[in-house]
Amino acid sequence: MRFVTFCGHLVALNPALATSGNPLALGFTIIATLFHALNVHE
Repeated sequence: MRFVTFCGHLVALNPALATSGNPLALGFTIIATLFHALNVHE
C-alpha cells in the first residue's frame, strides 16, 4: 500500500498530470487519489 500512497503524493504534487489532457494520466490521477483518500481514512 506504500507504493499507492507514494503515487497519491506524487499526483498531489504534480497537478500537471491531471491537466495534461491525457485520458490515461487523468484516469491514473483519479485512481491514485481515491486510493490515497482511502489510505488516509484507515
